[in-house]
Amino acid sequence: MAAPLSGTAVPLESKAIATASGGRFWYINESQIEDIIEEEFQGSLSVLIDRPRVGLVLPTGVVVARDLNALPRIAGKYRIRPLKGTDVFNFAVRLEVSPERIENNNFTFSALLYDADRHLLQTDRTVPLVPLDEFVVSPSQPLVRSIVKQIAATTSTDAILQQIADRRVSETRPTLVAKAKQMRELRDEAVR
Repeated sequence: MAAPLSGTAVPLESKAIATASGGRFWYINESQIEDIIEEEFQGSLSVLIDRPRVGLVLPTGVVVARDLNALPRIAGKYRIRPLKGTDVFNFAVRLEVSPERIENNNFTFSALLYDADRHLLQTDRTVPLVPLDEFVVSPSQPLVRSIVKQIAATTSTDAILQQIADRRVSETRPTLVAKAKQMRELRDEAVR
């Protein structure tokens, strides 16, 4: 738990270390220390999966073209924060499919949930391949669209912070304008 004092500069690395290690980052001036300790203590009592990992098993001809999330991938598994009983966790990946290597115009992939290296759960999903002209006009699922926009917003926030840290302030304005547009789109979708 990182806790910078009010009025001090917060190194970008502090938040990154907390996130990468499955922890949380707190600004002391936003909450009382007693509340933070209470929340952390209560949260640790309700953890169901301490070291969750998600692995994907893809058939030949299908590969992850792009991670649409900020999760570290180690040994082919995505590392996520500890999961509590009521948690819902979503992340997205963009798959690249070689249609000539797929049989029967569909493919099945598996998502596996682990606690460290112990396998807990597996779910399978069959995806139909459709002609390109049908795909282009098919609606995307709102949840997937939202996740993709959220990762784009997070990526732009990281870029803004890096520009400020590198003292490239002239580059920050266009990035902030784009970020504001992304945030409005996310807000509008949440309201629908």
